[in-house]
Amino acid sequence: LPLVEETFTSSEFFRLSILVVIGGSAQMALVAMLAARLAGPLSKQDKQLPAADTSPSASAGVAAPAYPRPGRPYKRRWLPVYAVVMLAAVATMKLVRESDAAEKAFMLCSSLLAFVLGNSAPPSFKAIIHPIFSGVFGGWLGIAIWAKVQSESFHDVLVRYA
Repeated sequence: LPLVEETFTSSEFFRLSILVVIGGSAQMALVAMLAARLAGPLSKQDKQLPAADTSPSASAGVAAPAYPRPGRPYKRRWLPVYAVVMLAAVATMKLVRESDAAEKAFMLCSSLLAFVLGNSAPPSFKAIIHPIFSGVFGGWLGIAIWAKVQSESFHDVLVRYA
């Protein structure tokens, strides 16, 4: 595997793949059963939504519904903050040499930065790579960058971060 310094045999990789598939399927089945149990049987009356009155007098003085909110739930305005925190963490590491808080801040901000970028991407990009996966990739990229700056292995930084 790239950036991992341990060797894996093909049988170990196969067993891991089977474990992930079975575990993922079991988790999805449990979540579906829990969701069905919590939702309970809906009556026909609950399924029908009331007709909305679109007249101007009906909407005056009435608050808009809270959900669904328009726009993006994660704003791009936080991107510079994440980048500044990451730069400050690298500067702190260069000055102090050992800072767990700087390392954690760098890792967290790299994941958040990638997630917000992924969530702000056009729908065609999100159809290929979900924002959660872009956040995970950003976290791995942050780990790789931090390992390079610290002259450590990816595995050592990953173990400390996890």
